[in-house]
Amino acid sequence: RKTQTENEFNQLGSDVSAWASEQIVALENQQQDHLLKIKNQQDDLSNLALEEEEIKKEAQRLKTNSEREERELLQNEKIVQDLRQRETDAIKKIEEISRHLNNMQNILNKNINLLNSQSSEPSIVPLRNYTTLSQEALGLQFQRNQNNIKIIFTNVDPYNPQRQFFFSLKFTSNSSQNRVCVFECYPVITYSDLIEDYNRTSNLSALVRKMRRRFLATL
Repeated sequence: RKTQTENEFNQLGSDVSAWASEQIVALENQQQDHLLKIKNQQDDLSNLALEEEEIKKEAQRLKTNSEREERELLQNEKIVQDLRQRETDAIKKIEEISRHLNNMQNILNKNINLLNSQSSEPSIVPLRNYTTLSQEALGLQFQRNQNNIKIIFTNVDPYNPQRQFFFSLKFTSNSSQNRVCVFECYPVITYSDLIEDYNRTSNLSALVRKMRRRFLATL
């Protein structure tokens, strides 16, 4: 009976030892799994930290690019505004010059027509009555010397209003053909067709206007 009890006790001890060993192995396996999970989680955290750092760098790069593009946009807007202002100023200047030229042309036409009405023979036109008005309003001067008339233009060059453009006409006593010729012209322009028109029509006003346009075309 004692021997049987000892055997049962020994068997129970063996069973407990086996169960304890199994439990230890199971715990060790669980611990290994747990440690592996922890390592995997640490790796994941490290990867996430790297991704976060890359995202921060990308965000900073995007922010820098955005700020640069915003500055460039503001600069471009300022450039566009400056160009629009210059365009507006240029249009106003052109309109001002156009009004000035139109006023000059209107006064020129009136005075040339009045000049022609004084006499059918240009060599005896009384020029003194129009000298002051022509000089002040038109920049147009007439200088008479016997049968010659020198016609001087200023206010032609908008950048140098005092610059002189002139031509001189010589009138002959023969009124049938070649009544007038040009013997002096500065700057040099083509005018033979204009002189032919004048010798055919005797329209001094038209000749003066057309010569002024030819001078304008040299600018």
